[in-house]
Amino acid sequence: MKKNVLIVLMCLVIMMGVIVSQAYTAEPGSSSGKAAPAAAKTPAVSPSPAVTKTPAPSPLPAVSKMTGKVTACNLKNQTVTISDGAGKSVLVSVDRNSTLTKAGKNIKLTDIKNGDTVNLKYDTKNGINLARVITVQEKKVSTAPVQKAKK
Repeated sequence: MKKNVLIVLMCLVIMMGVIVSQAYTAEPGSSSGKAAPAAAKTPAVSPSPAVTKTPAPSPLPAVSKMTGKVTACNLKNQTVTISDGAGKSVLVSVDRNSTLTKAGKNIKLTDIKNGDTVNLKYDTKNGINLARVITVQEKKVSTAPVQKAKK
């Protein structure tokens, strides 16, 4: 008798498992409670993660160029002011990435003097002009013959 009761209980447990599994595989909204045919099942779609747009990389700052005379050189603030003679004046910051040259050789900011004529390449970032290249032009030496004073 105990054997028969165990068999019946096992059958009930198996049937409950089948019923529960059918309930989970039934199509949503169907009231029959019957499992959907395997071919008619639609694959479960996981919700897509929120789409986050990666900002486009900011373009490299445009390089500006000018030629002019040094009107100020501030060693403490590491800045140089250059005027083009037409009224345009540019204050540029000099940093360790700036290249300073004269006669094809690297120089220091202390070598740039007021009145020097320079070629400047700089870019502007966050409202600050940053010198990329400052080339001091060599002073032209006159090759005209020296006239002797008359006695």
